[in-house]
Amino acid sequence: MQGKYLSLAPLLNWRFMPRPLDLEAIYGRRAPLVLEIGFGNGEFLTRTASEQRDHDFLGMELEWKAVRRALRRAKQLELTNLRVILGDAREAVEWGLPPGCLSQVTIQFPCPWPKRRHEKHRLFSVDFLTLIRNRLKPDGHVWIVTDFEPLFEQIRINGPRAGYRAETETVPARLNTKYERRWTSEGQQLFYETRLYPEGPAPPAPSLPEVEVRIPTMKEFPTHIELPEPVAEGNFRVNFRELMVDKERQKAMFRVFIVEEPLHQDLWVELAPVENKWHLRPSAACTYFPTRGVQRALDSIRATLR
Repeated sequence: MQGKYLSLAPLLNWRFMPRPLDLEAIYGRRAPLVLEIGFGNGEFLTRTASEQRDHDFLGMELEWKAVRRALRRAKQLELTNLRVILGDAREAVEWGLPPGCLSQVTIQFPCPWPKRRHEKHRLFSVDFLTLIRNRLKPDGHVWIVTDFEPLFEQIRINGPRAGYRAETETVPARLNTKYERRWTSEGQQLFYETRLYPEGPAPPAPSLPEVEVRIPTMKEFPTHIELPEPVAEGNFRVNFRELMVDKERQKAMFRVFIVEEPLHQDLWVELAPVENKWHLRPSAACTYFPTRGVQRALDSIRATLR
């Protein structure tokens, strides 16, 4: 039987909260805040939060199973200084966290995306590191440990470009985390550690302006529906991944993936009848940020249907 989460209290449904988040109200105090991105099973995150109860901790993770494990551990340890977010860290940092709020950012054994064609998915672009730099306190730092040397090299190069002083070294296993134990059992003895320290004033973070999204309409339900071609325009890319059509109910759903660095959005767009017209709009079941990329996705679908 899979372990239950025991309590949802530490889980922040941040998309439905006033932004940026009021961290002092969320934690009920003012204390140094440590962010861990991609906390896996939550072992290191909850252990550190338990050992440093004078600090507040925030974990961000994409997978529900990982979040569930962290919630279970948080309840078992009675951690009042821990909150977790389910979702993409690029979105949550950009839209949820205020400037200068973080004392430390920890990233342990991030997915390396080792194939060359997947390098664009790596977390440590100059844009994302600049965004993190904007959210750090002047005396804060970023601590990254990886088993993958090419990722280590990318961080070492991009860190100074984003306004950091980079200190790097190879270190033995000492964190006792899931992936460290895994690589150690397979024979790796040394790992790559980077600490990034801010230099100079915080740069403005890359930001995406919100726009008023226009909802295209149609007078009739189209007889033929297909996925539009991908869009690469300006600073955004739009890919159309899935299509579901219900001809009897005269509805259609398009799954859309939008990249506007540092923001990635994965949402469903619906074509549905409203007062004798068919409206093309982001599904009410999805939360989304109204950006130019969302508008471009709607316009591309409308052009294809036309």
